[in-house]
Amino acid sequence: MSVERLHADLTRLRAGAGLQAPSVRERVGTELRRACGVLPADADAVIRAKVSEVVIALIGRLTPEDARAVRAALNLDPEFRSRFIKGRMAALATAIDRDPRTAVRRVDDAFHLLAELLDATPVAQRPSSRFAPGGWYFDALRSTLEVDGDRLRLTERRRITSTIEGLARITVGWSTERTAEYDSAFGVELLDGGDLVPDLERIKDGTWVGMVHLPAPLASGQSHDFCTRVTQTGRMEPYYIVTPFRRTERFEVRVIFAAGPTPTRAWRIVGEPARFADELNPDREVLEVDADGQLTSVFGATRHRAELWPAVVGGWLVTGVRPTDGEPAPPRAMS
Repeated sequence: MSVERLHADLTRLRAGAGLQAPSVRERVGTELRRACGVLPADADAVIRAKVSEVVIALIGRLTPEDARAVRAALNLDPEFRSRFIKGRMAALATAIDRDPRTAVRRVDDAFHLLAELLDATPVAQRPSSRFAPGGWYFDALRSTLEVDGDRLRLTERRRITSTIEGLARITVGWSTERTAEYDSAFGVELLDGGDLVPDLERIKDGTWVGMVHLPAPLASGQSHDFCTRVTQTGRMEPYYIVTPFRRTERFEVRVIFAAGPTPTRAWRIVGEPARFADELNPDREVLEVDADGQLTSVFGATRHRAELWPAVVGGWLVTGVRPTDGEPAPPRAMS
């Protein structure tokens, strides 16, 4: 790819109705297709969703002014919604208190910055997963894992951003080792942010899957927060594993050892298949448990941004907690 060709593709795409054009496949250039993972067989709706998802994700790294210019030009913002580029540029000029020519120059500058990001971050060169249909991504996932003897409580606060118009529900899921007491020992609830409906056909063999129905459909680029809690009692393995099936901009985890033996240290493991979690690897980063019996780890700072894209296979062991005696046991997974 090249920045110049990507900039040219973006400029071509902004004409007319932009990404809302009925025949969008004829408007998306070769370099932009490659950067957004568009396949030859993709329908217009799929192409529109893929390009929108990548653009909305990447402009989060631009200034608010440049991001707004991109959304206006490509017809991704209801504030500037119009079938014609001149109408959107006039609305943008009014919003920034400048004349339309200045608004167009602002878009050109923002497109150049976006083209650089597209060139440096090929964000969608992987097959989609049936476990993660498109239409949204995680802005943030903040997990608090409380271990109290044989009781575990996992609270996950998530912020998602829609990349399509009218996003009404999303999929969530966790897994754990199946036991005879599984049904009574493993519980899931939604604390706020919608209604949680179990997917009974996919709840089996230690996997819990459900749909969060949002309070109101989201527009493209709109964000929403919700919070879930998973509880478990009984035998547990000393691992917390996150496998990101979709883009995740930032992940934070805090583990609290409220009762029982506190491990002396833990391991931060990045980019390895979960099945390798119980292998000892001297190259892994060691995390110290503090005096209060807690440890924290953050993924999503600049140097870790690339790690937040899921691999085609495998997943992440985010924190592996080793007991004070004995070897690490096989992982129990929640994802």
